[in-house]
Amino acid sequence: MPSSLRHAITRSITFDMWFLGCFRGELLRRFARWLERTGADQVLDIGSGAGGPVLALVRGLLRDGIEPPRFFLSDLYPDVGRYAAVSDRTPVWGEGDSRFVSFVHDPVDALAEPLAVDQRFFTLVNITHHFPPALLKRILGNLVRQGRGVFIIESFYRSLRFFPLMVASLLPSWLAPLMLRPFSWPHLVFGTVVPLVPLLMAHDGLATVLRSYNPDEWRALVAELPAEGYEWEIDRMRTGTVYVAGWRR
Repeated sequence: MPSSLRHAITRSITFDMWFLGCFRGELLRRFARWLERTGADQVLDIGSGAGGPVLALVRGLLRDGIEPPRFFLSDLYPDVGRYAAVSDRTPVWGEGDSRFVSFVHDPVDALAEPLAVDQRFFTLVNITHHFPPALLKRILGNLVRQGRGVFIIESFYRSLRFFPLMVASLLPSWLAPLMLRPFSWPHLVFGTVVPLVPLLMAHDGLATVLRSYNPDEWRALVAELPAEGYEWEIDRMRTGTVYVAGWRR
């Protein structure tokens, strides 16, 4: 896609996650418990995209009075310009959130041995639905071998119950260009005047639901990992969010 359209979509995704409050309640307490068990105060986020999911997670933690760790955004194709906006406290991200977020300039390959970044705790937030099972197992196996803890969040699992929500997300996506700062003319054109961004996001949301893993599939997957000395906790929240927490004993 043209970069202006791609950035309009990532801005809208961030806005949708803030608008819907995707990360809240019991999920945040489970994440806090994982931090306490592992002692993690710095976390490498794998496959951060434009950073929106991590910023939504940080905002949720702060709202619930939980001190976030220091997140390092990373990606195989890092959006360095957007990551810099996070660290520079550009208003679109929110000044209170950005102090907990840094980023890795260079590409980070989750299959590399050793990893390019010396971190031992990892998050994967709304990213695992992009990976087919065989690739996902290789990625997690590599992180488990090299690390001491993994926390995975997916806002949805594969279920028809989420299809109406994906359609309903057209409205906040359409409003996003009018409410996000800094103002972006390409976002206004593609997002509100010609509502291409909301339509693409609705399609992306439906595809995400169809590709997401359910808890039983997660349990089967982690059972196949070479993870001796690891403990796993997998659960589904009432909101539909699934989390997978792993830590080395």
